[in-house]
Amino acid sequence: ARARDTLVVTPKLRMLLDERGAALAAAAIRAAFPNAPPDILCIDPIRNLFDGGPGGESENDNAAMLFFLQSRVEALRDQVAPEAGIILAHHTKKLSKQQVKDDPFLALSGASALRGFYTSGMILFRPDEEHTARELHIELRNGPGLEPMRVDKNGGSWVELGRKGERITRRDDGAKR
Repeated sequence: ARARDTLVVTPKLRMLLDERGAALAAAAIRAAFPNAPPDILCIDPIRNLFDGGPGGESENDNAAMLFFLQSRVEALRDQVAPEAGIILAHHTKKLSKQQVKDDPFLALSGASALRGFYTSGMILFRPDEEHTARELHIELRNGPGLEPMRVDKNGGSWVELGRKGERITRRDDGAKR
């Protein structure tokens, strides 16, 4: 109920977060929050608003991604809510399941620019297509690493699955039985 007054979600936008788009977004944010700036700005997904700058590179180009993050996303935040947090949702590259398991954050498109930008990142993926459980990996820039979590939807809500009883060795043999 509290979110009705403070959560503003836009429909799918058909615009780039270029100079013109950033000005339009800033005006819309100010209109939606006339009394106080928002606490969080969320861009979901980056691909839909991505502007790689004058060269028009894709979000897979690290220099273009860094340009977008600094010159578009941070600039927008500085205009409307300098103290706000930023949440960015981004697609991943097509990697094998094993590559994602070995280093999940390499799956991010434009990974090195993104990883140098954020203070914490999360990757959610399904390690086994036969099961609905996902693995949630969290990367923190300032703090100790966190163990991956196993999560699944239960009754419409995400819940953490316990590791108790999880098979550690011969998983393939256990799955066949």
